[in-house]
Amino acid sequence: MANYEHLNIYKEAYILLRVLFSVVSWFDKNYRSIMWYRLLDISTNIVSLIVKINWEQLEKRKELFNILREKIDNLNLYMRISNDLKLFKKETFYTENLWRVVKIRKMMECWDK
Repeated sequence: MANYEHLNIYKEAYILLRVLFSVVSWFDKNYRSIMWYRLLDISTNIVSLIVKINWEQLEKRKELFNILREKIDNLNLYMRISNDLKLFKKETFYTENLWRVVKIRKMMECWDK
């Protein structure tokens, strides 16, 4: 079992979490308490689940992978809503980080097999 810090999926999820922490100033105060905190909460949960899955036995991983899949889908949804509300100042921010979310999802699917 690899140390979670060496897993590519962990590295990508951690980078995404750091990026989301850095964009707090972009969000309008009306949406900051809702959208930004929700994005941070979900992305923090994703990183935590990756660490937990890495240490669990194979039999228990299936349920955790389902939870991780749901969290990734929710993150995708909230990022899309944030983009539609024009909360990300940079046009490329959404596409670059959406690609990162898709990459994390693909890595999770491969890891699940």
